[in-house]
Formats: sequence, C-alpha cells, structure tokens
Amino acid sequence: MVRFTTNILPEVALAHLRSLTSICTIIAAHDRFIDDEEGVAGLALEGSSDRLIFYDVPEYGNGLKTKRAVTVWEPLFKAMHGEISELPDAIL
Repeated sequence: MVRFTTNILPEVALAHLRSLTSICTIIAAHDRFIDDEEGVAGLALEGSSDRLIFYDVPEYGNGLKTKRAVTVWEPLFKAMHGEISELPDAIL
C-alpha cells in the first residue's frame, strides 16, 4: 500500500491506526465511475481500506425537497454545457 504522509496526524498516531483508506483505493473508485463498464453510475460507494463497496442509493431524507435540489435543471445544463443532459429525471 502506498501511504502519503501529511502533517495532519503525527507519526506516533499513524502507528496506532489499523486501517486507512489508501489513495490507491480512492483512485480505483474514481476510475470505476469514469470507465463505468459495469453500470455503477448512480450507485452509492463506500471506499474502505482497500475495498470498494457499492450500495443502492438510499431514499432522500427530506424527500422531494432534496430531490429537487440535486436534480439537473435542463435549461441551466444546456447553457453551461451547450447540450441537453438526456437524463430521464431532468427538470425541463
């Protein structure tokens, strides 16, 4: 495992930690979403130590209010990207 040290924790504290999520695990998670040959887009991901664990996305805690806040608004998307998002739940 590659470990990048910072000044956030002193070396003596690092010696007592048993499980750290490595930068390699974070990069692997990034690559899985970018390549997405398995259809993982839209899933929740837990990166823990050296494992990637996928979950179905849970229900929004605040229901429709949260859903509307995180849903693509098509006119803004088109203005920013020059094309439509083609997302099935985008707000027209």
